[in-house]
Amino acid sequence: MAMELLPILRDLYCSHVTEYHGRDKTFNRGPLTDEVLRGHLEGRLRVGTYFDPGDGTVILGVIDLDNKENPDGEKPHAKRAAEALLGLGLSTEIFTSKGKGYHITVYFAEAVQAWAVRKVLTYAAEKAGRPGAEIFPKQDKVDVYIPPVGSEESARVGNFINLPFHGADLPRGRTALLDKGNGFDPYPDQVAAAEGIRKNSVEDLMAALAMIGEDSIPPPPKIAPPVGEKIVFGARNDTLTSLAGTMRRRGFSPQSIEAALLVENATKCSPPLPEDEVRKIAASIARYEPTAPIVAMHKNAAIDAAIQATERKGLFDDVRVILRNGIPPPVWLVKGLIEAGLIILFGPSGGGKSFIAMFLSFALATGIKFFGREVKVGPVIYVCGEGRSGAIRRFAALETHYGVEIPPGALFLSKRAVSLDASAVDLLREEIEAATRAAGCPPVLIVVDTLARSIVGNESAPEDMNVFIKAVDAISAGFNCAALVVHHTGHAVDANNRPRGGSNLPAAADSIIKCADWKLKWTKTKDSELPDSIPFVLKKIELGVDEDGEEINSAVIVEPGERAASAFRPQHGGLNLTPGKRLALETMIELSAKSKVCDGRRWVGLNEWRDEFAKRHWGDSKNSKNQAHRRDRESLVHMGLVSVENDCYAAVRPEDVARVEDLAMIAPMVKNLMNTGDRRQTATNDDIVAGQSGDTTRHIPVGDVGVADVASGKSSKQKKKKKPMIPGDK
Repeated sequence: MAMELLPILRDLYCSHVTEYHGRDKTFNRGPLTDEVLRGHLEGRLRVGTYFDPGDGTVILGVIDLDNKENPDGEKPHAKRAAEALLGLGLSTEIFTSKGKGYHITVYFAEAVQAWAVRKVLTYAAEKAGRPGAEIFPKQDKVDVYIPPVGSEESARVGNFINLPFHGADLPRGRTALLDKGNGFDPYPDQVAAAEGIRKNSVEDLMAALAMIGEDSIPPPPKIAPPVGEKIVFGARNDTLTSLAGTMRRRGFSPQSIEAALLVENATKCSPPLPEDEVRKIAASIARYEPTAPIVAMHKNAAIDAAIQATERKGLFDDVRVILRNGIPPPVWLVKGLIEAGLIILFGPSGGGKSFIAMFLSFALATGIKFFGREVKVGPVIYVCGEGRSGAIRRFAALETHYGVEIPPGALFLSKRAVSLDASAVDLLREEIEAATRAAGCPPVLIVVDTLARSIVGNESAPEDMNVFIKAVDAISAGFNCAALVVHHTGHAVDANNRPRGGSNLPAAADSIIKCADWKLKWTKTKDSELPDSIPFVLKKIELGVDEDGEEINSAVIVEPGERAASAFRPQHGGLNLTPGKRLALETMIELSAKSKVCDGRRWVGLNEWRDEFAKRHWGDSKNSKNQAHRRDRESLVHMGLVSVENDCYAAVRPEDVARVEDLAMIAPMVKNLMNTGDRRQTATNDDIVAGQSGDTTRHIPVGDVGVADVASGKSSKQKKKKKPMIPGDK
């Protein structure tokens, strides 16, 4: 459970807090790292937080109800406090404390003013009949004192409150999340309950203040940059709210506020927020009474300029002016292949759609090439509607295959399916912005896999499909990114060349790609020629063994005939070889089988081995492949797996030598098959059915090991390379 709760705690607390942790009188101040959180969840540490970073803002607030003389009497107070906060429109969670009290907690998606949170929580405590309850944050700035080691003095840590889900307390029902609708009992599944915690917005807090009669508008958050500067991702809502609040206090009309925010959003926010979200911010602030007479204009030059720009802005732009300012280039997700926009990837069940979607997501997140094409690198959001555990194995297989780790904050996988309609848009936007905030940039792609698991209603009903399309467009527009929707083919025989459902989905798409018969085929691109079809195959990847010793496998997409490192998985006696070393050893063994026996061994020349290795290696250039071969070759020699004499190499271990002889024995049979014109392809145990009829690579099974390319289809009349001198050869 600790590992499952770790990312939840990190999300709830780590974006805006400083912590103190320890026991008794020993306190350590530092960041809430994963190691500290893990110690708390496992019961090794007791971690508490001081959640005001010093700028007067917080991301949570707590009412601490803990009457030690009458702990049972706090339950009705906790219930009434939660009801008061819910009545103000604030999502509220209740935890048991490490004693016998309660922590009534509200979380926020972005930093909000500490004084505003304190005012709302004080109101709720008074409504609950506990006006003297302890409220966190207590004040905007805390005088913290940590005594020297060994001192008898007590630490003063101010806004210090313990985190929930403590490993030693949770089994006893302490620090647990409570079910407000079921007698305040702890949820049986704490992880599932914690995953459902909803964070409140700045607008929620403002609305709550208005309901309790707070006439003043919260001062602008200090993290918001001044008007006129670039507004970075993660600070857009706060900055526009700050601008709106300033304008309203100074007497601007609702129309002027909305106009100014729309211009600031379009010209300064990176990327701009959706216009409907900007209008909501303006409307939420316009409800407050201004502290100055309403005016049409103001002396603030930046605000005046924004309003004037809005007044000048009409519906139409002069095309000549647009063209003279430069023709905007296409925005490619994959250079020359997939342009940003709404992309539909469809195909029959089991046709490889999700493998392709995950390969593309992995490429964008890590920067590897997608079928040999350059990609736009950036964070990816993957909304997984089914098979999450399988998706995790597929991403693990991609890491293993390419030898590249997914960077932190580059690829996010949803915990469950998401129903996409108008009501889900704002929530999903908040979740995506919270997930990608650490990366400092918005996502480049949002994947919805599959449409059937995400649409609300009937995919054949035009009105339901329109709702789905509008929701996807609204979410992707909020981050100025592309969206990829994975979908199925139609049920009828004549409908397997189009996505299932009505015609409004294909009409709305910028690109449509069919994934069937082991190839990608473009059926629509709005502003470019249709790319050539791309064939692909699946290669099995071994990921380890389970608790019963059974293999854990997955697969990755590769091009037909590609000699990828992960395709070569001989047992090698349990050796833990890197993909490069596996490829080097496998190619040497295969080439050894084709050479003559000298001094009782079969030898391979350096140049021949290096050339074959380079054909199969995944490096970007000849130089990088040669360097990889030299590095892996020298490692194999150093490990005692390969011997070398006069730039010729041979297998050393008995099991590898036996494989060489087995391959050498079947070579005449393979040659005979080729001479009789047999063009059939047999899948090996190292391959998952891989299927392009035009692939000339042949795979012949030998026990548990596949022989790749022993019949390459090359003409026997081709001039052979001069072989190096073999040790012992006269």
